[in-house]
Amino acid sequence: MASDILVLDPDQVALEALARDLRSLGHRIFATPDSEQARAIAESRHPELLLCDARALSGRGSKLILVFRDVDADLPIVVLTTLDTVEAAAQAVRDGALFYLLRPFTPDNLRVAVERSFRRRQRDCEAPAFDRSPGQVNSAEVIVGASHALQRVLELAGTVARSDANILIFGESGTGKELFARVIHTCSLRSAGVFIPVDCASLPENLLEAELFGYEKGAFTGAAHTKPGLMELANRGTLFFDEIAELPMNLQPKLLRALQERRHRRLGGTRIVEFDVRVVSATNRDLRAQVAQRLFRQDLFYRLNVVPLHLPPLRMRDKDVVLLANHFLQQCSRKNLSAPKRFAPEVLGLFEHCPWPGNVRELQNVVEYSCAVARTETITLQDLPAELQMYDPQTIDEPPSLPAPTFKLAKARFEAGYVAELLKRHDNNVSQAAKAAGVDRKTFYALLQKHHISPRQ
Repeated sequence: MASDILVLDPDQVALEALARDLRSLGHRIFATPDSEQARAIAESRHPELLLCDARALSGRGSKLILVFRDVDADLPIVVLTTLDTVEAAAQAVRDGALFYLLRPFTPDNLRVAVERSFRRRQRDCEAPAFDRSPGQVNSAEVIVGASHALQRVLELAGTVARSDANILIFGESGTGKELFARVIHTCSLRSAGVFIPVDCASLPENLLEAELFGYEKGAFTGAAHTKPGLMELANRGTLFFDEIAELPMNLQPKLLRALQERRHRRLGGTRIVEFDVRVVSATNRDLRAQVAQRLFRQDLFYRLNVVPLHLPPLRMRDKDVVLLANHFLQQCSRKNLSAPKRFAPEVLGLFEHCPWPGNVRELQNVVEYSCAVARTETITLQDLPAELQMYDPQTIDEPPSLPAPTFKLAKARFEAGYVAELLKRHDNNVSQAAKAAGVDRKTFYALLQKHHISPRQ
């Protein structure tokens, strides 16, 4: 079906080549190297799609995107970019562009991008209106908190949820990165599709590749049948890469190509599999530092980090600790079909002063433990885990002297110190530390999570 497409590219040669490729696909093209003329065309001709080269944004930032948004708020905008201008392209996506397409691309890449843009416009027209704020979603995933630090992240998440922009969530272990990813999916236009998480840290390297891309029968020993990959299973939905910094280096270029072209081949196969997913990733590492140290590909980082979300640790959400504690307590009572319980005031005071190195996950575990062991409706200090009882809200910097710890507690302390020291010796490399400990990476990573130790610590 022929559609009207506006093309803006300061390079006349590239502009003519792009217009020629689009006309060969049967579309009507308005091509110009001038941004003012492009705006005039948008006002008079009402195109159905704008392809804008990132160089047209030079010197003006992405304000040009906002100009076209003023002309037609529903106009899909695709930014064409090279690695040299990818930062400007990413900013344009944050300001309302649909996505960016990395040059050089093939005519097939261009065709897929155009079709994807038109599908998105059609979904926008058909989708019912709903509240885009993740904090108010009527679903099983609820984000609790009233602190300013959390509300700023919620506002940004609600703004970008309906776009197709890739999102990279940064945050310490236990801050709720997967919960945010699920809520973003629930708020998105892909909510009717599936949400598929991929744990990049716990899966062995060879299994991770097979899980992502799938495989054909006989592709390797043990491949008794054909299995589709997670990327194609997530078609029209959201693919969530948890702990993306742990993705092996040799898999990164293959993943980049697949995400860029929206197609791949299964292991041992020849047939091209096309897919359409929105990618949300998460990490507790400094990925920019990883890129600088050549431990993570720069081009893949830019592909994933279109919209960054930085989740605050619980120690920076002072207003939220009591809200979260009571929320988890209500959850426990409903799950256990028990009478509602409440916290003694001194318990809530202790919660507010604790540093919570394990963040929201640690608080949730403490509440569940206390709810299980409390014999009365009021949870007191004696119902808290032994580690918490050593904290005194009045002298938090000077823990009181305690009797000798139990064998279980002493063992846990030794285990945590041993794991942390190994990690430090091997420059936070989980694979090398696991090898030195004589365990596999999955087991070592489970120990890190158990003791709330992140690799960057």
